[in-house]
Formats: sequence, structure tokens, C-alpha cells
Amino acid sequence: MKFPQQVTRRSVATLLLASAIVLGASGEDDFFRSYLERHPEVTEDDLIEVSAGDRLDRALAVVHHPDLGLDPLAVDLSRVEGATTTALDLREIRAESASAGDLFVAVRQRCRGGFPGPGEPAFGSWLFLPEGRLSAWSLQPFGAGCRPEDPMVEASDHAVMQRVGMAVFRPLRRGNFRYGPLAYQVWDDAFASPTPVAMVARLETSAAARPGDAHAQNRFAVGLFAVGERGAAVEALGRAVELEPDWSLPHWNLAIAHLHRGDLKAAADAQERAAEIDRIAAGAAPAAPE
Repeated sequence: MKFPQQVTRRSVATLLLASAIVLGASGEDDFFRSYLERHPEVTEDDLIEVSAGDRLDRALAVVHHPDLGLDPLAVDLSRVEGATTTALDLREIRAESASAGDLFVAVRQRCRGGFPGPGEPAFGSWLFLPEGRLSAWSLQPFGAGCRPEDPMVEASDHAVMQRVGMAVFRPLRRGNFRYGPLAYQVWDDAFASPTPVAMVARLETSAAARPGDAHAQNRFAVGLFAVGERGAAVEALGRAVELEPDWSLPHWNLAIAHLHRGDLKAAADAQERAAEIDRIAAGAAPAAPE
């Protein structure tokens, strides 16, 4: 997965799940440096991306790259077995020895560039490694002023997303989730349907049963976009925005959906509105009109 050109190495930060393992300043890049020592054929520039099939030690090296701007405050590593999760201590376990079983990595981070203190906006990133091999992940970049940019995400494949959802988000009942480029906040069993068509049908039924629920409309849009129904996805996102105009997520999704459809003006307008909502939520003054 390549980082978008507009995202610099120092422009990425994320926040997802609370972690029990806080990394001290002296050990922030231990995973990065130790990986380079064990793999002399790898350069620092090689570790600016993750790819499907990566092992845990390489994924952790990327997360801790000192020039990427991820600045992890804490990292949470768990082994997932059915509906049970077991926390693994990153300070005691050798990364390569954790390859057996399904692994889930969550990174809690902060944005240094815009809103210091408790008002910092929240970002979400995670990596899922079934049998110790990276299969699905979502990295949320941010730009100037901690403005979220298009998420860096992999694994729109339905079977993979079904697996990560059922193995991680359903039993844990927590965590932001992405199906392809669009995001939602609560795992919906519709995403575990056997086929994408069945998934959309269930999401549509849910949205129809709750026409006043912006979250149901947003999840319906996510499913529509995933199967290529991008026009219908934009309509569903429009309904979500009308129902809950001060919720930034459907605005961000609209920006991404418009961008994929080539409507740059609409994408910019949606992104500006989403950023404004997040600024207000973070306690910052609204941007001055141009």
C-alpha cells in the first residue's frame, strides 16, 4: 500500500482502542531499529508502507518508523480466538514468535500539529493478521491542523472484511471499521453476510426499518459503495447528512465518494464541512471565511 502523494511522512497519526501497553520515549523506535538490525537488506525507505502478507515484526516496524509522524503513545496487541481475545505484551514477546493464531494490533496516538491536550481529535488505525500475516488494515492520515485525509486502507475483499469483523469487531463490540474506503462506527452483522449482494440487501432492510437513523443510512452507503453502486451511496450519505448534519463521518465519506466519482468540487465542499465540524467538536474556533 503506497502512501498518497499528498501525505508526507510526518503527517500521519491515529487513535483507536485504549491500550495497556504504554511505550516510553526511550523505546519508541525499538521495533523499527531492531527490525533494521535483523534485516540489513532493508532500508528505512522500505518501511514507509505495509503490504498484504507482512509479518507482525515488519508491521510494527512501519508503525514505529521515526519519520512517519505516527507518534504512537501506546500499542495494543491481542490474539483473537473465536470470541476470546488475549492481550500479548509487546515488551516480552518476540514479534516473530507471535505468528501463530489471529493477531490484532491497535495503535493509540495523538496529533501534535493542531490541537494539544484533551481536545485533540480522534483517529482510528488497526491491523489484522490472521495466522500472523497482514490481511486487513486501516491507517487514518491527517494533514495540517489535524485535518483527516483520505484513509489508507486495504482489503475491500468481502471475505477478508467478513473475517476481520467477525473475529475482532463483533466479539469486542468496539472499534471504528472500514469496508474499502468508507467508514462506519459500529459492526453490523450484515457485513458478515455470505456475499456482497446479501450484505447490501440486509443493510437496505435495516436502513428502511430505521429511516430516521443516520448511522443506518451511513452503513447502507458503505455497502452500496463497496459493490460499485456509487451514485446510490452518495444519495444514502446525503440522507445521513440531512438526518444528523453535525456528525462529521458521513461528510468525510461523502468527500471520499465524490472524489472517487471525479467530482472534485463536491469532494472539497464535503471535506471542508467535515473539517469544520471536527474543529468545533475539538473546541477550536471556526475557520475564518475567505
